[in-house]
Amino acid sequence: MMVDPPRSEFSPGRGVLNVGIAALAFLLACAGLNASLPFPEIDFVSRNLRFFRQHRDDFDTVFIGSSRIRHQISPAIFDRTMRAAGFPTRTFNLGINGMVPPEDGYVLERLLSAKPLHLRWVFIELDELETKRVPATEGTRRSLYWHDPKRTSLVLREILDAGHQESGFALREIGELALPGPGKSEARDLLFFHGALFAKNFTNVGRKIDLSWWFSHLWKEEALSKDLGGNGDGYVPRSRKMSTAEVVVYETELKYAVTHAGSRFVSASTEVAYRQLAGEVRKAGATPIFLVTPLTMQIELGFRPESGIAGTVMRFNNARVYPQLYRNEARIDGSHLNGEAAEEFTRLVAENFSQLRRENRIQ
Repeated sequence: MMVDPPRSEFSPGRGVLNVGIAALAFLLACAGLNASLPFPEIDFVSRNLRFFRQHRDDFDTVFIGSSRIRHQISPAIFDRTMRAAGFPTRTFNLGINGMVPPEDGYVLERLLSAKPLHLRWVFIELDELETKRVPATEGTRRSLYWHDPKRTSLVLREILDAGHQESGFALREIGELALPGPGKSEARDLLFFHGALFAKNFTNVGRKIDLSWWFSHLWKEEALSKDLGGNGDGYVPRSRKMSTAEVVVYETELKYAVTHAGSRFVSASTEVAYRQLAGEVRKAGATPIFLVTPLTMQIELGFRPESGIAGTVMRFNNARVYPQLYRNEARIDGSHLNGEAAEEFTRLVAENFSQLRRENRIQ
């Protein structure tokens, strides 16, 4: 008697369903790990955030941005000037070398998640959204950790909007860029670069190191980091003189910038990033203040009236208005002031801010 072989229960539809279930389970597991794992140990960033979290209720004012904040805003001088003007503050400098949008937004959100009770003012360095590779951090955890869905979508939109700012974000455009074609190589490279960083971050590549560090430091009291400067407030002044050749280059670039001064709006994607950030700051009960430091670039950056960004913009990149910040003796390079000039810059920021408060012009 012949026995029929058992029939296979496999069907294409069931196979697709099983793959979908497995993919969903993987995504949920990755998301769960992201939510539960400790903040990664990132040079400068993690130590400064931990210090702020430990002392979050001691400060009512925070400056956040790049080295142009870290090396140029002295909380001690800012507080002293504000106190003399009748508006006492207690300030923390969360400037990190190389920290530009959208990384600064990620760090600021982490700071706000500590729920500081007395936070009133958040000064945010105003700059364009950065999409280029940063050689100093490429290949490190620093380039990876901030690539969450919000920040990655902002970067991808900025790449796609380059050259056609108002076109918006479209998956079709990503597909077009992924195909070979002239003039697309840089944008295509950047899309894959940031997409790969997002994938690594989301799937928690290398997070075992963070767990090991967290467990090994669980019961240890952390010493005050030298990254926070001599006063433990985040300010680290720099002192250096430009060489003769550097002075020539600086003066040439400044002269050109002054003769080509003007104004423009930041990119549409940058506006989205700052609108989100301003909303988070206000939700925390504080007021955002956007700050342009004394750059060689003399373009007045701003937001479109229809952007919906409520926040005051304070600009100091004007060599005609602030000549004392643009003398050769005040600079260590085209983007940074030396320690003496940084103190003067800090006083100017505090005096201008005090005047805005006296006149009730803070938005």
